[in-house]
Amino acid sequence: MSGSRGSTQVTKRRKAGASGRPRRGLIVEIACDEVFRWLGGYLEGEIDEELRVRMQEHFKHCNHCRALIDGTNNIIQLVGDGRAFDVPAGFGSRLYRKLEEHIEKKGRRKEPI
Repeated sequence: MSGSRGSTQVTKRRKAGASGRPRRGLIVEIACDEVFRWLGGYLEGEIDEELRVRMQEHFKHCNHCRALIDGTNNIIQLVGDGRAFDVPAGFGSRLYRKLEEHIEKKGRRKEPI
């Protein structure tokens, strides 16, 4: 994408009107940091239509953000599927015991100043 990551720009496919403002119906690019900021709202369907369209257009052209949305959707599916997290009986107590042992050992070590 053209321009800096922190700015919003008119796409190269369509030009702005004489005033320099985007014409009605024009898709305006959205920066990666804005996509990240609005990702939760996008996934929950809590953003307005204009922003949703801008983000969808961004995902078509930005491999990084497309990977981010795909990965986030995968995590949501895994967490939402209780079968994905079936663990053996007693696993939780063993895990906590191991974590407590690790923390205790780490606390005994003297760190250099």
